[in-house]
Amino acid sequence: PSNAHRLSVHPAGMAVDLRVSDRAECRSWLESSLLGMEAAGVLNGIRENRPPHYHVAVFPKQYREYAEAQMAIEAEEALALAAEEEAARLAAAPPVPEVISEAGVASALVSADPGKSSGAARTAVMALLAIPFGIGMTLRKRLRRDSL
Repeated sequence: PSNAHRLSVHPAGMAVDLRVSDRAECRSWLESSLLGMEAAGVLNGIRENRPPHYHVAVFPKQYREYAEAQMAIEAEEALALAAEEEAARLAAAPPVPEVISEAGVASALVSADPGKSSGAARTAVMALLAIPFGIGMTLRKRLRRDSL
């Protein structure tokens, strides 16, 4: 723009201008978020009036650390929620007979209905099969890396 300084931080991607919303709840959320990140030392935000916008300077190193920490928290929350949902699903599922015969553990994974395995049994078998597969993949990666 005509009023831009030649040493502006905008082209370098170190600052952004965000429009001020007409909706109070949007302004409140954005201002609260910006203030929280400013308190964390991630950015510096200023509300300007002509034209109405928020000028936000981002500190790249601090922002990366902040974003990585936030993503880790969100991932932990997602895993916890998935575990709760799986526990609820398993609690609601009919019980699997726990019959262990001379044939071994496999008979404990078969449902009472011949020829049909329960979802939990299939999941258990898949998990047991995934262990050697994962070990094999890890060994292949190591061998490839060591041969380079």
